[in-house]
Amino acid sequence: MDEDNDDRFPDDSLVEVRYPCTRQEQLGERSAWPRLPGSILSQCGPDEWHVCVENRELAMLSDGASAPVGRGSIRGRLR
Repeated sequence: MDEDNDDRFPDDSLVEVRYPCTRQEQLGERSAWPRLPGSILSQCGPDEWHVCVENRELAMLSDGASAPVGRGSIRGRLR
């Protein structure tokens, strides 16, 4: 077990996370965001985890361009 992880969501766990797919969803209620597949990268604080959202349509490069097929994933801090 990772010393920094309280083991509620161990590193590498497969999870579903709420994440907005569109600008309209982003501006709306978080409870309406779709649940997308993801995996826990690490715990970064109490009730906070780094999560990799595994959705091909949302993958972007650092310059904001859509990622080519076979590259990219979205990483973010979710609470």
